[in-house]
Amino acid sequence: MKLDDCQLLIHVHKAGTMRGAARSLHLSQPAISQRLKQMEDLWGGAIFIRTHKKLLLTPLGEKILTFAQETLWRTERLREELEQMKGSVSGRLSLGISSVVSHYLIPPLLEKYTKTYPRVNIELISTTSDQIRRTFSSYHVAIFRGDRLPEQASHLLLADPLYLVFDKDIPIEKRPLIQWKSDPSLEALIQAWMRSVTSFTFRGHVSVDQIETCKQLMLRGVGAAILPEMAIKDVSDQCFHKLPLQLDNQPLERQTWVLYEEEALSLPQVEAFLQLLPLK
Repeated sequence: MKLDDCQLLIHVHKAGTMRGAARSLHLSQPAISQRLKQMEDLWGGAIFIRTHKKLLLTPLGEKILTFAQETLWRTERLREELEQMKGSVSGRLSLGISSVVSHYLIPPLLEKYTKTYPRVNIELISTTSDQIRRTFSSYHVAIFRGDRLPEQASHLLLADPLYLVFDKDIPIEKRPLIQWKSDPSLEALIQAWMRSVTSFTFRGHVSVDQIETCKQLMLRGVGAAILPEMAIKDVSDQCFHKLPLQLDNQPLERQTWVLYEEEALSLPQVEAFLQLLPLK
């Protein structure tokens, strides 16, 4: 039902007569009768019963009048909300982010973002880079690590060097290598490095699910770990060795990419988030 019809129905009910409604709406009585007839045809029954003194609502008419009143009320509230939104950043921001990035890089950015734009509703999915690659089109902004997606306009966020980190107090050959579950591209990179070096030997291996578990075990002297730079900024240089990994005389780096549709830039909440990222 159109908003004009909702308003007409409310006016007719309030006036109580066709003549009174015609006077308040500045319409002819035949015009009002015709529009009421169209509404009755739409809803399949009479809205008013006409008596000598006034119009009486039928049970069907009561339902339709309630609907008309609620529709106008909701419309007015929507107008007010849209007026408040003008010149402000609001709406929904959907993010799909690699778990490593969401753990170490994103929290301070989102803290700043939510304080600056409190009207934005953030939906964050944190999972493996492989999963983000497969589902990137589900998000306004996707952030993943490893190789960029072919034929997609990926933007480089950072190149994160990898380090072998271990406690200085105990020789590395007496420690296992703690490995955390990652995507195949990083695992292949680490395996290539391990095949290329002969200066390090480890006393076995320990496998864990999460990078932070790996880091905490390393901090407590359980073993050595291969970690990206973003994960070890708070690790003491005095207590721990941080040896940068190289392969073929080149530093091993883990690239982080940001992917979004150009059309998404027309959304203020997306543009505001991207402005916080230190894109290369």
